[in-house]
Amino acid sequence: MRIFHDGHAPFKTQWREHRRRTPMRWSPRRPFWFLVATNLLLTACSTVGTFSGPESGLGNPPPLMFAHRVATPDVEVYWNCTRPEPGLVELDGVVHNIGGRDVRFVELNLVGVDARGHSVSQTTTSLSDVVLTINQTSPFHLRLRTAGTEMRFDLYYQYRSGVGSGFSGFQDGTHHFYARDVCPGT
Repeated sequence: MRIFHDGHAPFKTQWREHRRRTPMRWSPRRPFWFLVATNLLLTACSTVGTFSGPESGLGNPPPLMFAHRVATPDVEVYWNCTRPEPGLVELDGVVHNIGGRDVRFVELNLVGVDARGHSVSQTTTSLSDVVLTINQTSPFHLRLRTAGTEMRFDLYYQYRSGVGSGFSGFQDGTHHFYARDVCPGT
């Protein structure tokens, strides 16, 4: 410690010495930030591993609520197929991101196919969530008016995944899949 000719230490050194000898004092702002940090930590820990969306129920995994499932390396699609009235087919379900990266722009297409293999009716929907983060689910609803000649219903779905670079696109690009006869017995 440097001492001046009059025997006093410089002010900065005196302040450091004072800080070492006194215990830490709580200012009025410290409890506020402590509560904010604690609240954020508890909120983050309580939401890990839960499913989002109204279709997911009380934290139950999708397989317990849906009769049908199809999976790819990035997503699982779960659904129930119903015929609420003659000439109408409805698919209610969720898309669950199971991959290690975000999935974007999920689009589903329900197609009615006749005995010759031709498409005779179709409907399309997109998920309300543009981006599905890891372990997130998003509900969908498809309502198809049938032509009356359908022998089966196929579900086509596509999404984009991979590492994006702004608006320029994704490295992995768009992935296209389909499931055949998604409403057996209807």
